[in-house]
Amino acid sequence: MKILELNSKNMKCIEEFILPDSEIGTIQIDYTNHNVVLPIKIIEPRFKLIEKSLFFENVKKFKIDILEPWGEGIYINDYLCDIDLINNEEFINISITLNSGDNIEITFKKLRFLENIRNK
Repeated sequence: MKILELNSKNMKCIEEFILPDSEIGTIQIDYTNHNVVLPIKIIEPRFKLIEKSLFFENVKKFKIDILEPWGEGIYINDYLCDIDLINNEEFINISITLNSGDNIEITFKKLRFLENIRNK
């Protein structure tokens, strides 16, 4: 099990969190506590299934499109990451594009994930 934390100071390590071709799972939103959990699955060489739970903390914005302009799809195609200033405070903004053409946009303070590896 591996735990990493991402914040606005170490944003360059985002590649360790969100990988193209990852499959997204059921998104959980905790409005009261300002948290979002996004499960992701990756199949690596030698058929290792890596499951990550991306845990976004202190979420200020969450937006998702479910229009599927490119057809059905639940895999990450690409993402962009930058800093957003809200009330003079830095937040990380991630925009994830799925292979369906839909976008998930999350603005948050901290991202953590747990990584579990099991053979498929």
